[in-house]
Amino acid sequence: MLYKPVKKRLATPPRRSFWLFATATLLFSGCVTGSEEGKLRAEQAQVYSQMNDLLSDKSCSSASDCAITPVGSMACGGPASYLAYSQAIGKDKIAELIHLAERSKEVDSKLNALNKLMSPCVYHSAPTLVCENNQCATRYEPNGQLGVPMGVE
Repeated sequence: MLYKPVKKRLATPPRRSFWLFATATLLFSGCVTGSEEGKLRAEQAQVYSQMNDLLSDKSCSSASDCAITPVGSMACGGPASYLAYSQAIGKDKIAELIHLAERSKEVDSKLNALNKLMSPCVYHSAPTLVCENNQCATRYEPNGQLGVPMGVE
């Protein structure tokens, strides 16, 4: 019987292992990001839904019965919009609304960073509060300008 030496083979060539590892890393890192984005989107929807529930009563007799709070976050900074609310909802609900508005800013900022979003760096002035049809509302002044660029006053 002839003995034939057997050459030892690597299970997978090193180059092939590297590409398998690199591909798996990219795939799984994408899944984590998608999962994180999904959680943030769900939280964002919940926060905005809760704010809308608190704003079901916007009754007023004059604009002095109303107030506004900034909500959300633009990618370059500053609020995404403003919500008008009636001060008649009470201190507890106002405190909850302001807390939710702050949370919306945090969640939007995380989503902007995660998705590497960009926006124009323009400061939007807060809208004017009005009481229309006995409901608190906002009105933007029709001056034709979007806003003032950040850092320019």
